[in-house]
Amino acid sequence: MSATPALHWFCGGNPVWALPYGEAPADLFLSLDSDARPWVVTRLLGQYLRDGDGQTLSSETLWSWNLTRRLQGLLGVTAASLDRHQVVEARCGNADCGEGLDLELDLADFCCLEAPATIDFETRDGQVVRLRVPTGTDQLGWLEHWSFQLPEWSDLVATLVETVNEAPPAPSWRPEPDWLEALSAALAEADPLTDLALETDCIECGQATTVALDLEGYVLERLRHRQAHLFDQVHAIASTYHWSEAEIMSLPAERRHAYLRRVDGEESW
Repeated sequence: MSATPALHWFCGGNPVWALPYGEAPADLFLSLDSDARPWVVTRLLGQYLRDGDGQTLSSETLWSWNLTRRLQGLLGVTAASLDRHQVVEARCGNADCGEGLDLELDLADFCCLEAPATIDFETRDGQVVRLRVPTGTDQLGWLEHWSFQLPEWSDLVATLVETVNEAPPAPSWRPEPDWLEALSAALAEADPLTDLALETDCIECGQATTVALDLEGYVLERLRHRQAHLFDQVHAIASTYHWSEAEIMSLPAERRHAYLRRVDGEESW
């Protein structure tokens, strides 16, 4: 495993090591904006997550993880890079309020969940539908199949159905329209982190409120800010000392920060 300090973390109940993003020269070149989100997540996990023995995880393995496990890995990278304790800005959902809220999150709280590989759903007319909990591979397939149009929800659900009454469905099979709401609820229950709903009390109106949070989107944005801050550090040091980007990024983070304090006038002889 890398000599860079790593954080012990858990994904799907399995131990992993998360490396900090924003310390190495390669971090400047990692694209966090140009590709679809599943590609960005897989790229981050491949570069900054290690298995329990400190070994690199293959892209095939990372794509095969369900969305909960992939997000847990991303949370580990965020915790190692920034802090496991985060404050999310939101608004009260009550129509007569709308006051701003600061929600304190401990990213480690989301790592004890384990999504099942499949779920069985019984329809009102007694049919038993077995669905696969979505994985990165499913996301990749959706991106390739519907790259130029938004798919219908029924089409997405159909790609996850493995059996209907213990038999594989026909390629043209689609779930009945009146099944979709219940199927969506079953998937959300099995994979609660993808569409996270946080319950809290508003300090302004005193009422309970529910805040919908795109947790994956939130932590990716935090990592984008970290990369932007890294560019700012390189710019500040280069503007003062006229060193190259490679020379600046070859410095240990502690030394870069020491130079930045001097650039900012916080330390002097």
